[in-house]
Amino acid sequence: MIGAKLTPQDIAIIELWGRMPSHKRAEAFQFLRKMRGVESDT
Repeated sequence: MIGAKLTPQDIAIIELWGRMPSHKRAEAFQFLRKMRGVESDT
């Protein structure tokens, strides 16, 4: 599943991820899942 379809936006997010403190990563992950859930419910 990882790397299946990376958009430039995804890559930018992943690069940001690397610079994030770990407590922020959890928040970002929740946000990302929420966004994905809105886009596709599969």
